[in-house]
Amino acid sequence: MKQKINIRLVAISLLAILTTMIGITYVYYGLFREQVRKDLKIEARLLADAGIAGLLEHEVAADDEGIRITWIDAQGKVLFDNDAETEGLGNHLDRPEVHDAFEKGSGESMRESDTKNMKTFYYAVRLEDGTVLRVATQARSLVNVFASAFPVVFATILVIIGLCVFISHLLTRQLLLPLQELADDLDGVPVKSVYKELDPFVDRIREQHENILAAARSRQDFTANVSHELKTPITAISGYAELIENRMVDEKTQLKFAGDIRKNADRLLMLINDIIRLSELEHAGRTPEFARVDLYDVAAERIEMLQPSAAQKSIRMKLEGTVCESHEASLELMRSLGFPVSPDYKVVHTIEEAIRQIEKIGELRGKLGYQIDGAVIKVDSFADRERLGSTAKYPKWAVAFKYPPEEKETVLRSIALQVGRTGAVTPTAEFDPIELAGTTVSRATLHNQDFITQLGVNIGDTIVVRKAGDIIPEVIGVRNHPKDKPAYVMPTHCPSCGTLLVRDPEVAAIRCPNISCPAQILRSLIHFCSRSAMDIEGLGEAACELLLQQGLAKTPADLYRLTKDDLMRLEGFQTKKAENILAALEKSKQNELGALLFGLGIRNIGEKAAKLLAARFGTLQAVENATHEELLSIEGFGEIMAESVLQYFADDNNRKLCGDLLSLGLRPWVPRQASAALAGMTFVVTGTLPGYSRDEIENLIEKNGGKAAGSVSKKTSYVVAGEAAGSKLAKAQSLGVPVLTEQQLLELIERGS
Repeated sequence: MKQKINIRLVAISLLAILTTMIGITYVYYGLFREQVRKDLKIEARLLADAGIAGLLEHEVAADDEGIRITWIDAQGKVLFDNDAETEGLGNHLDRPEVHDAFEKGSGESMRESDTKNMKTFYYAVRLEDGTVLRVATQARSLVNVFASAFPVVFATILVIIGLCVFISHLLTRQLLLPLQELADDLDGVPVKSVYKELDPFVDRIREQHENILAAARSRQDFTANVSHELKTPITAISGYAELIENRMVDEKTQLKFAGDIRKNADRLLMLINDIIRLSELEHAGRTPEFARVDLYDVAAERIEMLQPSAAQKSIRMKLEGTVCESHEASLELMRSLGFPVSPDYKVVHTIEEAIRQIEKIGELRGKLGYQIDGAVIKVDSFADRERLGSTAKYPKWAVAFKYPPEEKETVLRSIALQVGRTGAVTPTAEFDPIELAGTTVSRATLHNQDFITQLGVNIGDTIVVRKAGDIIPEVIGVRNHPKDKPAYVMPTHCPSCGTLLVRDPEVAAIRCPNISCPAQILRSLIHFCSRSAMDIEGLGEAACELLLQQGLAKTPADLYRLTKDDLMRLEGFQTKKAENILAALEKSKQNELGALLFGLGIRNIGEKAAKLLAARFGTLQAVENATHEELLSIEGFGEIMAESVLQYFADDNNRKLCGDLLSLGLRPWVPRQASAALAGMTFVVTGTLPGYSRDEIENLIEKNGGKAAGSVSKKTSYVVAGEAAGSKLAKAQSLGVPVLTEQQLLELIERGS
């Protein structure tokens, strides 16, 4: 991975290194020079002590190679000269000025002389008998020392710099590896994903949290701002995942949170891909040549697109002298800058060509390196787009075509039966695993006996499976079924308790009428403890199953009779966990009446209907004693819902359960209305709102006196629309129903208050 190089910093560094080298060489040479002078003096004194006879006797010349020794008497006659082994040195000693200096000197004399890249040191001492002893040697000059040392030192420095760059390259590659793996992980996950499909990716995010930030910080062109923008989606992903994993949300909210996880994951993936893509460009020597473009610029632009509030604190990326007049030109510019651009786009001139291109893309759908569910036709000219304009929600210059869901064949291996909390027995197809819309699928619902009979399906058949809405697997047909083999027939007795199953006359479901059926009891306990009902943290499916197996809980009331010792008997339960569950049970005693009514599991009474019952009657006893007429007087209640409530409380077992719950300390209450700002108004919420979830905004409407409905009609007062609003928005526009944004709704509440 080639790192960006700061030329100024490199130049300053090299100058500092060169200056240091010169300084060190100069100091070293100074010390060396003084040592040579000192050694010559010592040598001269030793020679003087030895005398002429000693020199001749011990052949000093042989022992002092590289040293010229000359002894001259008072008349200038040479008494001794070891000119051998000192070629070139003698010529300097014979120069007249050298002789004059030594002969006229008194005591001692030290001289130096330069020649080529060598320096000659001369030392002479006049002895008491009038003779002069001269000693000389040669050493490398400063220039010679520096010239010899510089290539070696400089080469060493280059090697060190190269090693640093190589190590930096390896470290950067190591930092980018987890980012690339994360990008690869998410690439195979469908856009519309349930949490189970996102779970592995979430785990990787948690594991690589610090590595992602480290990779961003390793780039000199990334600032703390971008590091923060990376951290924000990571934190959001972990937060949503924790809520789902701790069973703190119901299934509906899980789907929403899975969407939120995917949205933040896409934001994170976009930033990660910017790091990887531009690093690859740098490695290839293709850094984009336009003003102030670096990783930070590109990432800041992406952040601004995803989060407009970041515009003020991001650096805008400006192309010098480049103006695109069409969508095609903009795509080609992006491609030239190194951004990934779909290779399958095409400019066409007739609707027939557009249709052929859509069909071609559809044929390539399964071969692409990414998942798609449609194709978009756009007007190419930006000027024409301006003239066409947009509606409040849609551009008039673009239209989307959605491909039918991907279908695959597989073999049905078995049909599993599941008993729900209301006793309904649901058949589930279990088949050979297949890859469908980016995930592995091996199960799909078969709904009921009527659906099975209509398909004519049985175990061993080759079936056709697809994902409804690219999310939920469903069986849509049979490809291979023996002619003499009838369709599968569901058993006559409950797979859980063995009770004879009965056909529900109102719907196509087959039910187990035994209210003591273990499967029904388990599902009822799980539902009662769920987040949208009594929200008892720690009592999930596994815990409820253990309580039922040990005979500790068969009704919701039994949960409030549990003791610490009871919980400690369960496998995997420790003191802290038992105490937490008991605390959650105690806290749930103060829940709203609507949550309790929903937790009881009355057929046909959902979360909203339970709140309507609570608001109308105020107490559990009043709901128990409600009449048929009183129930029908509730806006939104029909005959079926009223009958379901009456039938539930007509059962003595259910009345006893309610009495037990109250005697065990439950004190359900009804929240007061915050204001009447929306009194008499009916609202329908559609799309994704920026500041609230759908449940939160509907609760806000109800607290301020309004009604949150599920479908649009002429009686609807307002539709509150967010991003990706669907058919409800279109219907509202066709009926002339006013459409509000989230902010406009908040302003309406504020004015009414």
